[in-house]
Amino acid sequence: MNDTDLIILVIFLICITYVLQRAIATLDDQTKVEFQKGELISQLKAMTLEETPLEDIVDVNFGFKPEDRFSFSEIGDKVDNGKQPTSLLTIIRNKSKDIQIYVEWDKSTITNYATASRRVIHLNIADKSINSAQQPLLIQAPNPIGPGNTFTAQLAPEDTVKRNVETNVLEAKEPIVDLADLKKKTTDLKEKKAPKDLKLKRIKFFDKKGTLEFSLRLMLRMNLLDPSGGGRAYEYPLLCKFTIRSMPWWDHLPWNPKK
Repeated sequence: MNDTDLIILVIFLICITYVLQRAIATLDDQTKVEFQKGELISQLKAMTLEETPLEDIVDVNFGFKPEDRFSFSEIGDKVDNGKQPTSLLTIIRNKSKDIQIYVEWDKSTITNYATASRRVIHLNIADKSINSAQQPLLIQAPNPIGPGNTFTAQLAPEDTVKRNVETNVLEAKEPIVDLADLKKKTTDLKEKKAPKDLKLKRIKFFDKKGTLEFSLRLMLRMNLLDPSGGGRAYEYPLLCKFTIRSMPWWDHLPWNPKK
């Protein structure tokens, strides 16, 4: 290979690299949400009702699938939340034969990226008892789940929920974990000085070197239907943890298995 051929090869490689970089830059940023089911199972094994492990009484799952991706975009010092999840599709199954389970919404909470605790709002209802000046719901009645039954609900943090005036249905308007808010509070000089650990968390997340976490603390009340149980009620706070991962560009490749 002579000098001319070498120069042509170098120019060719530079052009290819530039084209690839531009192509990658046009791809949407995406996140993946992972439910830490193993940690919940450990809790259910450790908790008991009348010597019966909760693992044999209740099962909790969420609607996130391994292949699900949620878009967002980072433009300079700002972030557009895009299609980040605004609610949690929650599936609670009563596996027992003689225990009534109640979901205590007003004792349940959802955190955000900074672990701020927010009341859970159950979205599967049309609230006809409030006016536009009030909060979404003042009191939420517990939902019963009978033996062998399954209950499905969409849950959202209270501060993200608004009432649709036309349909009178509660809707989540903001994502559970607000990426735009995280970016703003750790970069905007007008905001109060953000903690160093929060800034580091933001940097690692957007550089795809770290994750964000949030959690749902679901309060369940259980009553024995057997008359010998004496009508006693037991409460159990179940901590459901989630990880948000900013996916690398090669996750877009069609032959990449989304697992």
